[in-house]
Amino acid sequence: MSDTKHTSGPWRLGGPYRLTVETGVGDVVAMISVYPHGRDANAALIAAAPDLIAACEMALAEIMALTGDDACGCNHTPPLCCACTLRAAIEKARKP
Repeated sequence: MSDTKHTSGPWRLGGPYRLTVETGVGDVVAMISVYPHGRDANAALIAAAPDLIAACEMALAEIMALTGDDACGCNHTPPLCCACTLRAAIEKARKP
């Protein structure tokens, strides 16, 4: 299911003031604003992105395996349907 175009994870918070998100070998993936409001939370969310997309893909695959369908067929839009919400989040994350 994964068509990875982003820098592969895992990512971690880096820099002396946790102002960067880096790969395991120190490549900078993102730089976080020094403005303190939300900085740490934003950096943590960005660092978790590879794990989050993998978890979404696994959850969607499990839902599809359990229902026996490749599409939920519910005609709902996110957030009314878990499968639709996961599919939309994965699509958003995979856009270049």
